[in-house]
Amino acid sequence: MLLVAWLCYPPLAWLLMEPAGLGMAGAGIAFALVMTAATAGMALVVLRGGAGFHPTLRVRLQRALFGRILSVGLIACVMATIANLTTILVTARIASYGAAAVAAYGVSARLEFLMVPLAFGVGSALTALVGRAVGAGDWVTARRTAWAGALMALAVTATVGLGVAIFPGATARAFSTDPVVVDIATRALSIIGWALPGFGVGMALYFAAMGAGRMRGPVVAACSRILLAVGGGWVLGDWLGSRAGRPVRRRGARHQRLWADHCGGGAAGGLVVARAVTWRKDRRKNHSHTAD
Repeated sequence: MLLVAWLCYPPLAWLLMEPAGLGMAGAGIAFALVMTAATAGMALVVLRGGAGFHPTLRVRLQRALFGRILSVGLIACVMATIANLTTILVTARIASYGAAAVAAYGVSARLEFLMVPLAFGVGSALTALVGRAVGAGDWVTARRTAWAGALMALAVTATVGLGVAIFPGATARAFSTDPVVVDIATRALSIIGWALPGFGVGMALYFAAMGAGRMRGPVVAACSRILLAVGGGWVLGDWLGSRAGRPVRRRGARHQRLWADHCGGGAAGGLVVARAVTWRKDRRKNHSHTAD
């Protein structure tokens, strides 16, 4: 369903943007339409037993069920909000350097978001496999499965990330023809590209943590990323430079600091999640149910 939705999205977006004259709003409307249709289609497949079971809508609402779902799902929603907030705040900070810098950051941010579906291909399986192992009380298998998936995600995202870091100019020119944007994006990608493999590993282990019902590591990782990417740039680029009496006057140098901070935030997030994958059996009663 999602594959069909993504194939239908580009032509529908073009029809609404150009012939219909809706402009950028047409792209948003097209996205809403195809995703709504995909959701309805997937719901129909599940209700007809296409997922391997026939769900019933006659289940009595129970506080325990909502608690088990929200213990992971609500935290995941908060983390998605933090991730998008990081991009928004970094964009707001870069806006002071002009439209070209914002456009250049948009190139790197888009490549970062492209890592999500690559890691999701592995991570979606990890959620189920790790959850099944944890539900059976086999924490050793859960950890091994998580690390196997992380290595697969590393192989996939490293291929893209290292290619971007080694050939930043060619990558930038694929997104823009403006020489100023290409110049800034080239410098950004030459730094940020090295962090993309770590970002992919963090994403894969994030999905594994969802299956294990252990979300503390991913939450700490998300918070460390926003602190480094947003706060680190302000501290290193402005505050310390001003206090030392040596403000960074060269715009290019400021850009380099911002990209380095953003790169450090992404890499730190992956390392924090990786460090948290030391799950052990919880002594709390019925903890294994949280992995359902």
